[in-house]
Amino acid sequence: MQLKYDASQPLNLAISLRMGQAFRWQKCGNGWFSGIVRNQFIQIRKVHDGLLEFQAAPGPDTTAAAIISDYLWLDEDIAAIYADISKSDREVGELVKNHRGLRILRQEPWECLISYILSAQSPILRIEQNVKALADRFGNPITSGIYAFPTPWQLAEVSQDEISQVLVGFKRYAVSISKAAREVADGGLDLDGLARLDYEPAKRKLKQFYGVGDKVADCVLLFSLDKPEAFPIDRHIGRALVKHCFPGQRDTQLRTLQVQGQRHFGPYAGYAGQFLFYEERPAGKQPVPFRRNSLPIPTAPGNVLQ
Repeated sequence: MQLKYDASQPLNLAISLRMGQAFRWQKCGNGWFSGIVRNQFIQIRKVHDGLLEFQAAPGPDTTAAAIISDYLWLDEDIAAIYADISKSDREVGELVKNHRGLRILRQEPWECLISYILSAQSPILRIEQNVKALADRFGNPITSGIYAFPTPWQLAEVSQDEISQVLVGFKRYAVSISKAAREVADGGLDLDGLARLDYEPAKRKLKQFYGVGDKVADCVLLFSLDKPEAFPIDRHIGRALVKHCFPGQRDTQLRTLQVQGQRHFGPYAGYAGQFLFYEERPAGKQPVPFRRNSLPIPTAPGNVLQ
């Protein structure tokens, strides 16, 4: 199945899918990437500017096409966003040229929240392992050997001990995951509804979750709740911000740098932050190379593997 988009809009699947925003994508060779998005197992590659090729299970193709278009923001004027952040800062403008095609992904908010709760002090590979473990143990099957991420209602029905048993090296996060699942399942917070709130009140709501601080909240707002002004920051992005944008800066407190970054880049600060992250990402967060025993590779265009 093919999906057309505006060829004038930059799109780099390798950067966007494997830079560390989302944790269920694998590079499969021959330009293909495999991942799970909103209960669809999707295999996708870029044929050329303006044309994507994909396969999906369980489908149908029209449903998968709509999910992919939404996930990759194919209807968004990315070139205009690039121009805006490049105008704000010449150094970031150079990064935009160097890493053209980087896009923010629009993830499912619940999976995004739990993924970033698990992200604290974890390399990308460890986060991927834990997200997959939760899906394999508690999620519904999509196709052979592939599972959807468990819903809040599914996780609310299992104990903290059961959750902790599948988490590699970070069993302590079972408490946060269990509490979050029960709050969402009981109607205490409508995650999708946060997209309709402004940035600050949405962030305050997210921080009510046990174990959710500024960085996790900003990641969820940026990567799943349509808040491009969100500016997640850690020591790596803070260091990159000083290096590229505020040389000579003395106050390097992360909260100070976050406020400065948002003011400096304006409504698309989150995009600028991701270019800084991609440029300065530590070795432990490099995209994981192709692994032959990961997800299956399409055998031929249009033939979805079952």
